[in-house]
Amino acid sequence: MRMLGIEPDVQVVTENFLTVPGLVAGSDRVALLQRRLVDRIPVELGVRALPCPVDVAPLVEAIWWHPLYDDDPEHRYLRDLLTRVAGRV
Repeated sequence: MRMLGIEPDVQVVTENFLTVPGLVAGSDRVALLQRRLVDRIPVELGVRALPCPVDVAPLVEAIWWHPLYDDDPEHRYLRDLLTRVAGRV
């Protein structure tokens, strides 16, 4: 948003997009949220979804890890699982 000359008034920060509807409901806050998540917001929350008024770059998800974990079996399992799930979306 800053790249567009819009200075947001940040009131709440969360580490998870799933918590956003609850943080917006019943307030005068606005948020940007992925369409797939917007479609799952319970009607009972009373949250309205409006089109984004500006063009937004696609959200890119990435995983990073220390090379120490390249051959770790548990870490490899998690990376493989995330890759399979992301391939289905």
